Amino acid sequence: MKIKYSILSFLLLIVFCLNIVVIKTETLEVYNDLYKSISKNSNFKVEETSFQIKFETSTEFENISKFIDKIIKEDINLRTSYHTLEFNDKKIDFISDNLTLKASCVKDEEILRISITVTNSNDINLYKYENLKKALQNFAKDNDDFTDYKFYEYIKLKSFKNDINDIKDDFLKEVEEYYYIKDIDSLKINSGITGNIAFTDDSKINYAICKYISGTYLYIGTPIITCIY
Repeated sequence: MKIKYSILSFLLLIVFCLNIVVIKTETLEVYNDLYKSISKNSNFKVEETSFQIKFETSTEFENISKFIDKIIKEDINLRTSYHTLEFNDKKIDFISDNLTLKASCVKDEEILRISITVTNSNDINLYKYENLKKALQNFAKDNDDFTDYKFYEYIKLKSFKNDINDIKDDFLKEVEEYYYIKDIDSLKINSGITGNIAFTDDSKINYAICKYISGTYLYIGTPIITCIY
């Protein structure tokens, strides 16, 4: 009888533990889920996606430029009729249709702080944008000479509504489809509002809703929005 009670108690303990365990979700996963969902929402239109990679290295910027040039021309096979391609000891600028890449460095003694930003403002280039993102992520993460790797991504959507509170409500409905919200902070700015959303698993995202003459826009970042809105 004691054995039966022990087994029953053990099983109940497992069930109890399963009910209270919260699996931590990566912020990037939250962003990707929202991107897939909100890009199909009839109230919004995707106008721009962008990512930024940062790392530190002692490798000369010229060598990094050569690797990026190889990724652009060979690995991704982007068209070579770009409008601008400038390589020097401080920056790289590349434009192909509406896909742009900007890389720059700041030298601090023997360490270079590298920043690579890619922006896509045309849905036609989304496939190339994703391929370029994966290639640059692998390049930055898998190199033993690079340290302090960071990755950020944001999406800019134009809203077919103009009222900021209505847009915020639509956005929060999308968020609640996937995750339990723990806290929402918001701050008024000249053009609208900005804030962040924290979830019960400790992941978080930043957002902004801004109204301009050209329309009203929603920005979502992972968690930092790397553009000026």
